[in-house]
Amino acid sequence: MFVLAQAGRKLSSLPADLAAAVEGGRVTGDIVRRFAEMDASPLLRWLLRFRGFRERLLADDLFLAKLAMEMGVGMIAKTAAEYEKRRENFVKEIDIVIADVVMAIVADFMLVYLPAPTVSLQPPLARNAGLITSFFHNCPDNAFQIALAGRSFSLLQRLGAIVVKYISFYVFYTHMAAFNLGLLVN
Repeated sequence: MFVLAQAGRKLSSLPADLAAAVEGGRVTGDIVRRFAEMDASPLLRWLLRFRGFRERLLADDLFLAKLAMEMGVGMIAKTAAEYEKRRENFVKEIDIVIADVVMAIVADFMLVYLPAPTVSLQPPLARNAGLITSFFHNCPDNAFQIALAGRSFSLLQRLGAIVVKYISFYVFYTHMAAFNLGLLVN
């Protein structure tokens, strides 16, 4: 609350999940300060509206730089690989090239986004939640996530985070492969 007062902001000016985390003592003043600094930039303010980006940007100042570098290198490398593979047919097969490059860009985005460290802003779970739901809710968002506000994660919880990420990657890449196949068939 002190950091909010220093920044000249009220608790009501924060997104609901961040405000609840501040009230519950689940985030540090440094995170609130970082949010206030990022909220000054129009681009970052827009990205902070999305929970996933907000959690990643608050955890890692360089998240956007890492994302841009990965996607830029991936796009250039995939385009070069497509050119090398197709040479004189590159322009004739531009639809396939574009589909492959777009898939590579989206895949690179997800390869950075999914495992990126986060500041968990999840609300507490209902008391009547099942055992499996409770276990996965209490797992960190990332196996290497630093616990905040006196919280700690067990080895089993960190392994649970890996399982959740594995399932996320599997579902995402299965859908991407089906989407890319659909583009190529049509």
